Amino acid sequence: MEIQLWREILAPYELAVNELVVKFNHIIKEHRRAGIYSPIEEVN
Repeated sequence: MEIQLWREILAPYELAVNELVVKFNHIIKEHRRAGIYSPIEEVN
């Protein structure tokens, strides 16, 4: 029961983190395509 409750509480945060990872990876790809310095090297 407690594990399920924690998953429900953390679900919106997990979605937010996943969205940020997608956005950061997009920024990295755009900078590499343009051949300019990217302030973000890697996202985990």
